[in-house]
Amino acid sequence: MFDKRRFIERYRRTLHAVYGLPLYGALSSGAPCQVEGLPTKDDHDDVVHPCVRFIEKGFEGRQWWMVYTPYYGQNDALENPILCYGDAEKGEAPTRWTYYCTVKNRPESGYNSDPTLIFDNDQLYVFWRENYTELTRSLGCSRATVGCRVHHGQVDYFSTPQLIEVPRNTDRELSPTFVRHGETFRAYAVHMRFCSKLMYYLPPKIERRVYRLLDVANKLGVYSRFKCRGAALWTGDSLDGPFKYVKTLKFKGVNRLYHPWHMDLFDVEGESEKGRLYAIALSNPMDGDVCLARADVANDAARFRFFKQPLITNKTIGMNNIYKPTALVVDGVFHLYYTACDSNDPMLNRLFVASIPWKDLLNRLQ
Repeated sequence: MFDKRRFIERYRRTLHAVYGLPLYGALSSGAPCQVEGLPTKDDHDDVVHPCVRFIEKGFEGRQWWMVYTPYYGQNDALENPILCYGDAEKGEAPTRWTYYCTVKNRPESGYNSDPTLIFDNDQLYVFWRENYTELTRSLGCSRATVGCRVHHGQVDYFSTPQLIEVPRNTDRELSPTFVRHGETFRAYAVHMRFCSKLMYYLPPKIERRVYRLLDVANKLGVYSRFKCRGAALWTGDSLDGPFKYVKTLKFKGVNRLYHPWHMDLFDVEGESEKGRLYAIALSNPMDGDVCLARADVANDAARFRFFKQPLITNKTIGMNNIYKPTALVVDGVFHLYYTACDSNDPMLNRLFVASIPWKDLLNRLQ
């Protein structure tokens, strides 16, 4: 009997060999994590799209903070940002997180996605994206990144969006990260083309069939409707005001089987002063690997250059559907948080953390 799954696995293994892409990553699967104290269980304790930040001096008595969205069964209605905090011994990263607050509830139409954190000037800020909501319709756009300031369990929403994207088939604000740059701020996001404009003129039934065929082609490595342009750079004078799109920075050293998807940025003590920034990225919208890239953002001609070996792959961890990662270096230790589907419940996304001394990781990737 023909085994479709085994055939695809062997086929993709052949593609990896042809294009020189390692099957195994540099890290092990790490430890499972969980969030405690959630007000309801409607989301089945599902965790996806985490963003973790470490605050040296602490915020409201805690150093580790994470924002994420549930996405059980790929249900957009659940994809609303939740903020939590964690505690860990020096040199370690939290595996148990405690619910702090729900940052934004479900909109009446459309959905939320892609939350991110930044701590600046003793204030904690949370941003997320609204997709096809009442707000985006009022702005005449498809998507908008909006934010708030959080303190003592309260949420103060900003009156204006930070990033706005009008077209449906392209997106320059996918999975944004906000960073301070001198006296101003920058936002970096993946610049993605989802499909041709012509797709939106097809009858719904035909459109769905075409998407299915394209998804099969993507799994086989023949063609991907997703085209990554690089990292879009936005600038703004303040975190509560609008940002302006500047340009898109190219991704270099990307394997031909990769179409970078979600990403997060982090700096390393001693390197950020030189203008060096790191990106942790998911390689593909489906069946992705977790990869590391480095950029000299002090240079106007900056490029994000990917390391050849991935950090985490499906083969490495023995799990499927790895999704958006987040990473940081604290006290010389690299901590990678990512999600993957539960072995017993494929609709459930579970959170994991893998840690390694930063210098040891770089040595493995050389």
